[in-house]
Amino acid sequence: MSQDDMHSSGAGAQTEARAYVLANFDRALREGHIKVSFQPIVRSFTKKFCNSEALARWEAPDFNGNLRPDFFVRVLEEAHLVHKLDLFVLVEVARVLRYELDNDIPAVPISVNFSRLDFILADIPEAVARVVEEYDLPPHLICIEITETALIDDPAPLRGAIDTLRATGFQVWLDDFGTGYSSLNVLKDFGLDEVKLDIEFLRDYGEQSQRAIAAIVSMAHELGLHTLAEGVETAEQAEFLVSIGCEKMQGYFFARPMYLDAAVDYPEQRAIAVETPREERLFTGMKPVNMISDDALSLALYDSEAYRIVYANAAYKRGIRAAGFRSLEYLNERLSSDPEPAYERYRRTAQAAIRDGRSALIFLEGGRYMRLAMESLSQTDGMALLKARLIELDRDTLDNLALFDRQARNFMSLYDGVYYVRAKEERVEVIRSVMPEYTAGDTLPFDREAIGEFSAVRVHPRDRARFQRFMRLGHLTELAEVSPRNEATSMFRMRRPDGSYRWMVFDAMLLDNETEGDLLIAERENPLSNMDELGEILGEYGRGSEPADAGASSTPREPSPGN
Repeated sequence: MSQDDMHSSGAGAQTEARAYVLANFDRALREGHIKVSFQPIVRSFTKKFCNSEALARWEAPDFNGNLRPDFFVRVLEEAHLVHKLDLFVLVEVARVLRYELDNDIPAVPISVNFSRLDFILADIPEAVARVVEEYDLPPHLICIEITETALIDDPAPLRGAIDTLRATGFQVWLDDFGTGYSSLNVLKDFGLDEVKLDIEFLRDYGEQSQRAIAAIVSMAHELGLHTLAEGVETAEQAEFLVSIGCEKMQGYFFARPMYLDAAVDYPEQRAIAVETPREERLFTGMKPVNMISDDALSLALYDSEAYRIVYANAAYKRGIRAAGFRSLEYLNERLSSDPEPAYERYRRTAQAAIRDGRSALIFLEGGRYMRLAMESLSQTDGMALLKARLIELDRDTLDNLALFDRQARNFMSLYDGVYYVRAKEERVEVIRSVMPEYTAGDTLPFDREAIGEFSAVRVHPRDRARFQRFMRLGHLTELAEVSPRNEATSMFRMRRPDGSYRWMVFDAMLLDNETEGDLLIAERENPLSNMDELGEILGEYGRGSEPADAGASSTPREPSPGN
């Protein structure tokens, strides 16, 4: 009797099928009638194969065909046997992953479904940990899917189990999101990694469905959860999900569930790249970002000097077209390799964001002034994922920037060297320097050892101990805090490129509180060294109100190592 016959034949056929499931379940496990198939999942931003979901299939030739999963799973749940099925799937998944790793087949994380009854009938965290240890697998290769209804019906037994699984290194996904009535509480109250949108949202695909999906994706990202949509069947649906920043997609549009041999061949057959372990760590570790915004937002991968935008929302695409770029692909070509200064500045801004967390760039393109603000979302093994916000500057902003630029140029003209000290990181960024070994943009340590090494090369021997005391970060901060102008000032003999020494004044200025104690250190030549009547002035200064000695020299003497 086929499944279709069973459904059309009434209660008697249902009873017969139920009896068959219960009588043959253990035998089906032993003899391999229950198999595991795998349905690929694709990363929306890169279009790479990034995960699989493991699904149980029961081939029942003596029952005229395959048993429907929704039927036999329900029967096993009613009989309190479903945990044996799900743990069988878990072991099969571990066997597949071990096989792939041993045979140099690219392995992606595989998700396994567990129901509320599984956690009541078995110690799932212990069972999962035992299987992973037996097959010597890293925990991140197995993801745990739990249905939303399981968390709603009886949340107490699952809360601690979820925390244990995540603490052990497993990701926990919420499956079939949207089927229950307390979805918001589930997202708020449980520690979860990823939300899987219920297939029903896409079965009735229209404007209302799009609004619902966009709202859920936006909410999930605001709560720090990754997103996956299942049931994707058309290119239109896939394009929409990409446009709202949904991170992963699954469905017949990409592939149907398939057994192992076909799953191994899937990437080559579909000409789809497999996400590397490094990329998987990068995206999994990324702080989810709500890309549904009127702001122009993009995500970019930075790897070994190559910068490539992998996602741009509609506003960002309009912004780059307004700036004169005909397409995102064209812009990516320029950003990755074009030696022009404008693109080099772009790449340097990305490097600064990777180093410091945030960075910004103002540039003129297509007759428009644009500000690009970058933020590092995730970093691993020399690769980074960056978020960028593109803003066209208005006239008032440009006028203020022009005024600031003139003031900054005037400030810079007064100093030979300007250095930004990042207090929390104990690092100093070179903004301007007269020393040939340093260029603008260099970042160096600013700790006691580094200052000692610098002073041994650049500071007059008699000034070195005093220089090292002055340049201690805590000492500079203390001096600046008690100063009416929030600055500390001292003067030292510094070695010039030609080997001579010259008195230089160092001003260390404490910046506002929001910078967490950062300092700006500016270096300038002693202004007294160029005064015609220095001798007379120094004489007057030494005598207080006494007249200057008529024989005092008016020409300052350049210090030497012996002075």
